Amino acid sequence: MDKISIIVPVFNCHEHLNRIIMGILKQTYINIEIVIVDGGSSDSSYEMSLDWAFLDDRIKVYKTRESVLEFGLKMATGKYVLFVDTINFDDNNMLNSMYSEIVKNNSDISIYNSNFSKIVNYLVGSYSNFMIKTFDSCLWNKLYRKDLFVNFIIDNNVFQTALKRAVRVTLFV
Repeated sequence: MDKISIIVPVFNCHEHLNRIIMGILKQTYINIEIVIVDGGSSDSSYEMSLDWAFLDDRIKVYKTRESVLEFGLKMATGKYVLFVDTINFDDNNMLNSMYSEIVKNNSDISIYNSNFSKIVNYLVGSYSNFMIKTFDSCLWNKLYRKDLFVNFIIDNNVFQTALKRAVRVTLFV
């Protein structure tokens, strides 16, 4: 099983941080690293992150003034990356499902939706506009092959840029 790096950008989110980290740690897929990147919080988010890192050695905590996403990608060591905001990990098998499908279908991106009634695989070309409109360029809830981000400059359209580099996308619809 390949390592998945879960990048958690943090900025003044102490009220959500415990829920986010506990949701990640409850996942059935365990070959993970959690890369928490604090972008200059003025609340207790950074200290809470350090407490979690003390409890689980898969958690790495950083503070930066750079782009938290770029910094997180630099620190990530996994073959795949998942970016997390205040997402709810209600499905403890989410990472395992996304990973299984991305490997089975040789996909570059796996897009999660909680209804697993149908799994569709797209060759990106003609569907990229559909995906951008449908998923509102949202960066979250997607598992990416990390090498999509090689020589990548983070801008406001990270999903769109990654999608342009992708060949195949697995979508849970």
